[in-house]
Formats: sequence, C-alpha cells, structure tokens
Amino acid sequence: MTRALRRASAVPGVLVASLVAGCVFTSLGRTHELAGEVRGLWAGAGEITVRVTSERETFLTSQSRNGEIAFTRGLPAGVAYTVTLEEVPEDHRCQVVAGASGVAQAEASEPIIITCVGPDARVAFDSSWGWTFDATLDEQTFAGSVLTQEVRLLTASDEEGMTVQRDGQDVALGELTVALPMGTTTVTLAFTRLDGLGRSYQLVFERGAREIELVKTLPASAQVRSLALEHGVLVFAARANGDNDAPLVTAHERDGAGWSAGSTRALTARDVNLGEQVFPLVIHKGIVSLVQGRYIDQFTRTGPGIFTGRTDLISRSNAISSMVAADEDLYIWNRLGDAQVNCGVGDSPHTIRKLALRTTNYVDCVRPPLHQTSSQAAVLAINATNVFAIESGLDELHVTDRNLNQQTTLRPPNPVTSFRDALVAGPGLLAVRAAVAGGTVVQLFEAAGTGWSAGARLTPPVLEAGQTGSATFGSALALRGDVLVAGEAAAQGAAPGAVHVFRGGGASWAVAKSLAQAPANPSFGSMVVLAGDTLAVGSNTAVYVYR
Repeated sequence: MTRALRRASAVPGVLVASLVAGCVFTSLGRTHELAGEVRGLWAGAGEITVRVTSERETFLTSQSRNGEIAFTRGLPAGVAYTVTLEEVPEDHRCQVVAGASGVAQAEASEPIIITCVGPDARVAFDSSWGWTFDATLDEQTFAGSVLTQEVRLLTASDEEGMTVQRDGQDVALGELTVALPMGTTTVTLAFTRLDGLGRSYQLVFERGAREIELVKTLPASAQVRSLALEHGVLVFAARANGDNDAPLVTAHERDGAGWSAGSTRALTARDVNLGEQVFPLVIHKGIVSLVQGRYIDQFTRTGPGIFTGRTDLISRSNAISSMVAADEDLYIWNRLGDAQVNCGVGDSPHTIRKLALRTTNYVDCVRPPLHQTSSQAAVLAINATNVFAIESGLDELHVTDRNLNQQTTLRPPNPVTSFRDALVAGPGLLAVRAAVAGGTVVQLFEAAGTGWSAGARLTPPVLEAGQTGSATFGSALALRGDVLVAGEAAAQGAAPGAVHVFRGGGASWAVAKSLAQAPANPSFGSMVVLAGDTLAVGSNTAVYVYR
C-alpha cells in the first residue's frame, strides 16, 4: 500500500512523524557524525523525510522505521546546521524535541531526537501511580517495590476498528490485569488499525527494583482508631477519649503521584461510654461502614471527598466488636450476644451475622460454639470461601463457609499456646497472631484439600538470644498475595513501634523490609492495611502511606 505523505514545516524543531537516530554527515573535508533517533512511527505508515540545512548545502534523508538513522553525507567540523522535517506520514504529528540546530564537531554533538504521535492508541495505568506511559517509545521500563504485585492497564482508542493484542493474543480494549511475580515481567501490546497500520510497545515491569518508600504522612486531629483502604481511597476514623466525643471520619484520595488533602466529616456520637474502644471500619465497593458500639454508620462515596449515608441500629443490646466485607456481604460479630436475633440454637453470648452490604438487612446468623467469656477480643477475617473467627487468648479458631455453616475448628500447633487478637485471610492462606512462651508470633495455616493445616511460623526479625517471640509482634496484620505485613506496636512509652513486610509462600517467608518512624512512635504499627501497591500504617496520631 502506498500511503500519502504530508509536507512538514521547514521551521526548525517542528516535525510530524517519528524519532531520528544515528545521523552521519559527510563533506569534502573530514566529516563528523550527528547522532539521532526517530521514535513513535507506526509500521506501514510510510516514510518520514528529514532536511538538514547548513551554510554549505542542504540535503534530505528518508526512513520508514523507528530507531537510529545514518545519513550518507556529513559536515565538516565547525559548520552550523538546522534540522527540520520535509515530509511526514499521514495521521502522524512529529516534532524535533532535541538537536534541531547545532554545529558539527569532532566530539559527539547533541543527539537529534524526533518524536511522533500516530493514530489514537492510548495506554494508562489505573492503580500504579507514579508511572506514565510514553507513546513515542518502543520499550519502557517501570520499577516497583515488593508491594507491586499486579498492574492494571487501560487500553483505549477513538479509531474505528482499532484492535489490540497482548503477547500475541487478541484482547478487548479496556482493562488488562498483569500479575507481577518478583523480578522482571515483559508485556507486549500491539495495536492494529483497520487499514493495517500497527504499533507495538514492550512494557517491562521490575517488581522489587525499588525500595518500599514513605510517600505521604496524613496527620489526624484526634486519636486514630481504625483504618481502611480501597482502590486509591483511604479512610480513617479518629476520636478523642471523651465518652461523648463524636468520631471524625477522614477520607483521602490518591491524586496522581500524591494524595488529596482529605475531607473530614464529624459523625453523631451514637453510643456513649465507648472510651478507648476501637471502631471497626471497612471500605468495600465504595461503601464506608463504621461501627459505633451497637450502630453502623454507612456512607456511599459519590465523588471526591463526598460521602452520603445513613445510620442503622444493628444490635439492641451489646456492641459490635469486629466487621469484615466481601462481595455483597457484610459480616459482624456481637461478642456479647443479642436477644434481638434468634439463630435457632438458643441463647448465647456470641453472634456472628451476615448482612446485605447495601441495606444492612439480616441475611443469616450463627452462634458458633465459642467460649462464654465476655472479656476477650473477638476477631473476624474473610476470604472468597470462608469466614474465620477467634477470641483472643483462647485455643480455638472457627472456620465457617460464607453462609456461616460451621466447617472446622483449628487448634494451636505446638509450641503455640493460644490465639490472640489479630487475624487475616487470603486465597488458601490464613495468618493469626498467636502466643508462645516468649511472647507472640504469627502462625500461618494453609488450605489442604477441604481443610487447613499449620504452616510456617513468622517471628520478629530481631530477637534477643533465647527469645521465640516478642510481646507486641503481630499487633496488626494485612495479607495480599505473597506479601504479609505484621505490625509491632508497643505500649505507650515503651520501645518504638515497627512494621515488618514479609514476602514468600509455603514454608519459605522472609522479611523484605522493616519500617519505623522518626521520631520513634510506640503506636506505629497498631493498624496496617494493604490494597493495590499501597500500604497504609496507622498510629495514634497519624497515618503513613507507603508504596
């Protein structure tokens, strides 16, 4: 196919096509090279013609591909020249971005860089902020930390009939999710227009090439009690210690390479005498749910910093101690029971309930065979298939299906003596804070057939001789893919708090990074959440955002 060429402006620096590289200029005397490069030209589009003008002569050279270009003529040292575009392929806009003028010299001159933008084909990153796609480059590399376990690409075009392939396979324009194991992952995207013009890009992702870094500190106006994160929206609840003080809910949104200043909403104090209680908080499918004693305040995010919502009285007798969400379901635990709901098994001081996320109507409930103690912390976790429940300080971890049918009970493996107050679950993996003789560890359980078996046991990276755990290790847990985060918050006035990021699988887990804050903050690590490539760490006074 013969494609039309458009005559370009002769003004230096204005182009309409690709990139120029490796220009060699010859003359009657000794000649000298001018390095250059063409970038962004679509295959099959035709030729780009470059004009070199000097006080001695003017000559043209053409090429139909990206990359280095070598001219058959050169210029002697000391001769001034300009570079313009004579002609460019149809549907291309080009410009000389570097080296549009200069003086030939024996040593290397400034490279001539010509960049072109062809037919409309766009690639953007949905979640991995700090990365920008460059349509003029054939290959580009993006480095991320160990937290970057996947990237979501958005491909789009306004050209009728534009198609795209990923690694040689046809895919629809829209969202593509690329899983990133440790090391290098290369993805080739090839766009093709109806008339046959094509453009391929190699995207190279390097997971683990960057250190985990602090990108934002978000101070709180009151004591931070709970923290939640979803798709670039971070929400935390803060409340002073007064019994009648209303909680403050603050929402921050990711904004390019940073985070918005945040918007804070003061809620009505629903239950008094809550004192130091932690307020369970989740954000799921854009819906923020916050527990205040017996109540759930629920808000729907309708725009940046805008939340509209309602309050539901869920329990008529006792406080809700834990809450998790998945799919269209919200699960809560009334540690002290609730006479309002009859689960069909008689009265009990414990009720786990499944509610409809968007209405908080009861869907199902169960009173698992837990201990009758009311002084222990009750904790829930959830994955795609199961709900998990523990009471801190006891030796039973209950596993139900998502409809709350009891499946099995897990017991502490030796040398673990009991389970404690932190629990998190992922696909085929469960992590629980557990007590040993020397303090606490993080005990892992792995899915095995229809049940679960004890797996690796994680300990703090720094232990004194003879220690098997620390007093505060695992104070908060977060799990996503092959990354597990364990907080090690200390008591007020005690040692500095820390957060340890583990990576691994099966029996092999290792610390990828340990985080701390200066000046030292004992409460740092009392809350941790993971979403996308972002880790948020809570303390009493602020939330710290890492990537």
